[in-house]
Amino acid sequence: MRRLLPVLACALLLAGCTSTEKLYNRAVEREEDGQLEEAVEAYLDVLERDEAYEDAAERLAEAGGRLVEQYLDEARALAQDGAPAAAAERLAALDDLRSRSADVGVELEAPPGYADERQRIRAEAVAALIDRADTLFETGAWGRALDAYEEAEAYTEDPEQQRTLVESQGRVLRAWAEEELAEGAFRSAFDRAQQGLERVAEPDRAALLAVQDQAVGLGTRAVAVVPFVAADALRGRVPGGMLQDLNDILIYDYWAEPPLFLALINPVDTRRWLRDEDVQRRSITNRQASRLGRDLEADFVVVGELTELDYRERGKKERTYKARVRGRDRTDTTYVVERYTLRIETEVTYLLIDVESREVVEEATYTASTSEDVERGRFAGNVDNLVLDRDEAAYFDEEAQAEQERLMINELVEEMAANLAERSTAWVLARVP
Repeated sequence: MRRLLPVLACALLLAGCTSTEKLYNRAVEREEDGQLEEAVEAYLDVLERDEAYEDAAERLAEAGGRLVEQYLDEARALAQDGAPAAAAERLAALDDLRSRSADVGVELEAPPGYADERQRIRAEAVAALIDRADTLFETGAWGRALDAYEEAEAYTEDPEQQRTLVESQGRVLRAWAEEELAEGAFRSAFDRAQQGLERVAEPDRAALLAVQDQAVGLGTRAVAVVPFVAADALRGRVPGGMLQDLNDILIYDYWAEPPLFLALINPVDTRRWLRDEDVQRRSITNRQASRLGRDLEADFVVVGELTELDYRERGKKERTYKARVRGRDRTDTTYVVERYTLRIETEVTYLLIDVESREVVEEATYTASTSEDVERGRFAGNVDNLVLDRDEAAYFDEEAQAEQERLMINELVEEMAANLAERSTAWVLARVP
């Protein structure tokens, strides 16, 4: 192996060299075909892999210099044609090219007077973009106005002008949020106002906060979550506490602090209604769920039931072991150890019911499973009479075996609760305009 490692290292190095050589040759071909931008990009790639590649550095210096002149000529032409923003974009590409080339050790010189010319073109671009943004704002083209103000901010280097442009963006976002609020697009209005809060000065925040308050107040949907129960076919087969744990995790871990635009009907009120209707531990009908929602002033009701709970033993093998029986005359005996993989599979079906229409608007089934290796002893007589060491006694520890199954069930409950909460929350939020 010691002799093999240097050989492998050399092979990898050779492969890398070959790959870089191919990339360099491809760059030369592109340059010869007149694809200047593509060639320069390839030379940069070569030098990013191997900065000592002298041929690539020489070619980049020559081709990159020509590309700098090309970008500058294009910028000048665009500026002359009354497109200063497009001209500034070309100069940004020029600056990026020079920066990337410098990073790989190749300095591309800017032409004489470039700094002044760059400043003039960028200033013209900023002025043109502000004029365009102001016009777009007046016509209510909020998205395009915002883009223009942001582009102008990117081109100016004047801190005071940058501050003014950021505040202009906040002004656009406020108008946009107020329009969406009036149109009933509550979530979008809230988000737009949040973007605006990041751009306006303190005195102007109150109006945006007011938009958010109104959006939340008008857009919030109330949800009643009915505790999940076991399907009739599973009566008596569900481990004690499993459904209680599922419902507690849903209510207290996931629904205790629901996201914006979603409010949970007090679980105590929901359980009291179910108790009064004598439907606490069995599935309720869609009609009953709608009545519950109306009585508790909910917009939606989530109901569901555990529809499957299967225990499967796979790959079971048995082995017989010798042991001795306690007593004055110890006699030899045997016991059997079963080894297998225990797989527990669950399935839960749940619905979202629209209280106003009384219809099921969403329905889903979620399955989850978990597996663990199990070792259990079997003995025809009284296990307490066997002489066993600690490891052997573990085969007959019923409490530890029950704990293993409890942990598996807990894992499934956590997984199911996470899915149910995420999906049902998404269902409701999708119905908030």
